[in-house]
Amino acid sequence: MREAAVAEVAVAPGRRELVGYAVTEPGAPDTDGWSLSSHLGARLPKGGAPAAVVPVPELPRTRAGKLDRDALPLPAPPDHAAPRRAGGGKGYRGKGGGGRSGGGAGAESLLGCGAVLVGVPVAFLAWLLTGKLWPGSTDVSAVPGPYDDFFRVLYLCEWASFGLGMAWLLLGAGVIARLGRPTGLSVAAHLSVFWLLASWWPQDNLYRTADRSVLSTEVWLVYVFNIALMAAAAVLVRFLAWQPKRLP
Repeated sequence: MREAAVAEVAVAPGRRELVGYAVTEPGAPDTDGWSLSSHLGARLPKGGAPAAVVPVPELPRTRAGKLDRDALPLPAPPDHAAPRRAGGGKGYRGKGGGGRSGGGAGAESLLGCGAVLVGVPVAFLAWLLTGKLWPGSTDVSAVPGPYDDFFRVLYLCEWASFGLGMAWLLLGAGVIARLGRPTGLSVAAHLSVFWLLASWWPQDNLYRTADRSVLSTEVWLVYVFNIALMAAAAVLVRFLAWQPKRLP
């Protein structure tokens, strides 16, 4: 252990916990967050150990050389799976989680598989339903070449994006949750990513087949899709910019 620090961190809205940060020797065994948490929990009195230990390559410092508490990473959510020991035994769990960079492979792998297992069939279904829901919407027979191919690629992208959006809606919550944002903001960000991906297929087809001379239809389409897309982007900006409140 080369350096360590303990700080009180807002791990959830209205909940603050002591979190340890450890700079360990490169290549040293059992220096992941779960191992360090277990080590402290076994040697310190009950309630004396930090809720989590986060291994970091170095402690962030201000220009004055003091610990920069705002730059410290959040610990992983407590329900993260612990890493497996090198000997291949069962996974173990310390008192707290490790850093945000650890433990997220499971959620990301699930999402990657879901993009294929869910996204591809849903995209295929969207292709099948397009002609039934919006007859003639993808007819490019009147478009001269080579521009007709550009439209065909556009339709393919819309189907694929809809499939990815559905895969994200079903399987992406774990990826969002492990980033440690407030629950309400995480849910809003999850739905925003879904809408940014999935809305193009219905939106474009409705625009192409709607009676554009009816003003109420234009207003409905703009608010359901365009304004909603702007709001979704704003939610994601807030999600990415969020930081826990600084200690007084």
